[in-house]
Amino acid sequence: MKSFFLLLLLPVMTMGQNSDRFLISLKDKKDKPMAYFNFYIDKVYDKRQMQDNIGTIQKGIANSRQLANFDKPLPEAFGNYFSVVLPKKEGARKLSICFYDLFVGEKTDYAGNEETGLAVAVVDFIEERDGKPVTVGRFSETAHGKSGWDITSTHDDRIKEVMQRCFNAFNNLGSEQELNIPFDPLVPQVIKSIEIPPKGIYISFADALNGNPTETEFYASENEGRFLLFSQPMRTPVNGYYGFSDGQGFYLNLGKYAGDNFYYRAEIVGPKYLVFIPNRDKELFMRIAPIVLGFSGPAIADAAISDTIPVLIDRLTGQLTMMDDSQLKRLLMPYPEIWTKFEKGPRGMSERKTALQAYFEKVKK
Repeated sequence: MKSFFLLLLLPVMTMGQNSDRFLISLKDKKDKPMAYFNFYIDKVYDKRQMQDNIGTIQKGIANSRQLANFDKPLPEAFGNYFSVVLPKKEGARKLSICFYDLFVGEKTDYAGNEETGLAVAVVDFIEERDGKPVTVGRFSETAHGKSGWDITSTHDDRIKEVMQRCFNAFNNLGSEQELNIPFDPLVPQVIKSIEIPPKGIYISFADALNGNPTETEFYASENEGRFLLFSQPMRTPVNGYYGFSDGQGFYLNLGKYAGDNFYYRAEIVGPKYLVFIPNRDKELFMRIAPIVLGFSGPAIADAAISDTIPVLIDRLTGQLTMMDDSQLKRLLMPYPEIWTKFEKGPRGMSERKTALQAYFEKVKK
């Protein structure tokens, strides 16, 4: 029975396959210039790790999952939008913007019959100084929205709201608070792939692989395996960044996969991260199981459905692969000495990590 529910999750959790996307457009005749900002956006850079989607949305009464994306490439979609809401004007400051991440998500409160939508953006504001581009502001912002029925049709509103939050944050930045970090307009290049990165907060996957943190002073709060990240000294929430390291372990932001804004411990196994993602669909599956499987009486026993789902996330591409017992068995069966040892023992994160490390060592030779 357990494998049935994991099988249902497979289309939800597998990000690398080609499939139809739920397309989001930023074009709206109601958009007007934001006259209170004295800057305009000249160029849009895209340095996101995953560029084939911007997260997962829920459709229909059964809340079936579908990957979402813009109807145009991100630089074009936002370039057109910025030209309307932040048009070029005399005397305005000329800036560019770089996206390190942008994603949407949804979650459902079945008891309250309410859906919550989420949009997260992590961006740099860039200005040319002495003929060279430099980052003058770096922000991570989040926007939420609730609906009693279906939140999917309003993701464009939250994307625009989260961008306005970024504009406000930059506009409120005093000149003495502006950054002066050299900006490379090229796509991030992975120079080296280290194991656990040095202590710090990482804005992009390339920075994590290269061991180049954005900042090193932070505070993390943990609750049942989920971590919230705060900057020092103000302890303001840091959402949407790629991940952080405490020097002993690495914690990955799973927003684009799990639809929330928490960080989870990620074990490094060769070219992958091994992460246990919380099964947010557990309650839904408990409700529909009697209908789908033709049962009468009580729904499936709670223990029959996993609380968490083990997944592998490619450290370079971000592609996610489910790694439950059946998937792991298929992976390890060609190597009986690895599979037999794993099969006969406990199957927690530590044991999965050991088995997968042994597997990647084998295939690397």
